[in-house]
Amino acid sequence: MVRGVRLYSYLAGVSLKTKMAYRHDFIFGSIAGISSDLAGLLFIGIVFSNLPDVRGWTGWQVATIFALNSMCGALANTLFNGIWWINGRAYSGELNHFLVRPSNPLLTLVASKTAIHDSGKIFTSVAIFAIASHQAEMEWGVPLALLTVALVLGGTIIWTSVMLATSSLGFWTITQGTSLVFSVLQVGDLARYPITIYPFWIQALISWIVPFSFASFVPATIILDHGFPPWGWALPLMVVACPVIAYQVWLAGLRRYEGPGT
Repeated sequence: MVRGVRLYSYLAGVSLKTKMAYRHDFIFGSIAGISSDLAGLLFIGIVFSNLPDVRGWTGWQVATIFALNSMCGALANTLFNGIWWINGRAYSGELNHFLVRPSNPLLTLVASKTAIHDSGKIFTSVAIFAIASHQAEMEWGVPLALLTVALVLGGTIIWTSVMLATSSLGFWTITQGTSLVFSVLQVGDLARYPITIYPFWIQALISWIVPFSFASFVPATIILDHGFPPWGWALPLMVVACPVIAYQVWLAGLRRYEGPGT
């Protein structure tokens, strides 16, 4: 375990140094990520400028959900961006280089790429969360702060697991692009808002099929002490089950992999 963490830190550090050599890419990427969050926040502001609440949720409470969703997604994309490239590397045969190394191929593949442009979204989402939670009149203390950190880490695990499971499906399609992962993560945008505003089938989709609501909506109900759903107690189970299932999908795909041109 310790060796794996050290290896990841080293490889991710090398990737980070490489990315930082292209400062303009980092700056423009960060601006794009920050702009995306600010646009979402502006949308919430416009909606609640004429409405006191939506299904019992105020604008600042919705902004808290929005910030949690963005924070977990940005952390997952920043720390584990290499997952996005499983399809392309399987398609090109570059994945073979990772399979012959004397280490876990998933670990080295994940650490081989970092997405520093999403680091801007991390800072933006933290700022939005701090402001929104204050305006929502939350009473902060050490226990709640520690609980919030744990919930964000759990949400990041869920986001990463969805990315891994979806990208691993590329072993069955063997395509070069990342369109499947991108499409599934777009579904995650639905979890930026209270899921109670959606029809039942959408609630089920983002809770049990691609469980993004367990990374944003459910944690927000705990932090805000507002609207906790009866099935929200499944959160610890999802944090444990999602990475296990995702890793099994990865292993199943890896067993199927025969190299490029198959």
